[in-house]
This record gives sequence, C-alpha cells and structure tokens, in this order.
Amino acid sequence: MVRFTDRAIHKVRTIQQIENKSGQMLRLGVESGCCSQFTYIMRFDDGHQPDDNIFHFDEIKVVIDSQSLPYLSGLEIDYLEEEGREGFLFNNPNARKSCACGNSFDA
Repeated sequence: MVRFTDRAIHKVRTIQQIENKSGQMLRLGVESGCCSQFTYIMRFDDGHQPDDNIFHFDEIKVVIDSQSLPYLSGLEIDYLEEEGREGFLFNNPNARKSCACGNSFDA
C-alpha cells in the first residue's frame, strides 16, 4: 500500500486546481531512467487501464499499474516546502539506494 501525507494530498489538490485537472486521477508509477534504475512518475490521467490498481486518498484517486506496484509497495509520499527547497519526497522501503535528486532509485 502507498501512503500520502496530508501535506502531499494538499499539494496534489492544489496542483489539480491550478492545472484545471479536477476530477482526473493521479497516475503514480516507475519507469527506467535517470541516474538510477527507476524514476518515479506522477501525472494526472483521464482514465485507467485494465491492469491498474486504484487507491483513494481523500478526494484523490490514485492509479498504479501492476508492473510498478511491487516497487512502490510501502512507499510514503510527503511534500516539503521550506526556504530554498520545495517538492515531493519519496520514502521507499524497497529502494536499496536513491539518487541525490530524490526522484530515482535502485530496487
């Protein structure tokens, strides 16, 4: 199971409103690339695929494809907003090591 902190949910809702994406799902997954084996992806999506897993966090519907789910099981997503640094933080118990950017990892 993936977990979002209250700060992360609030930021996702804010971005949805700013980008006129209200009602769309948040697609969460991993893909190959960056400086480590996998890169996290987060984007809004109109629909889901047959192999997607659907989760609900407050009013946010999150979809994760079946191939990404094992890499994201236990993942906690937070949002940091402090002077000089802002962005989503991924705390992944499946990551053997993470890149300095915080957006990629090796499993």
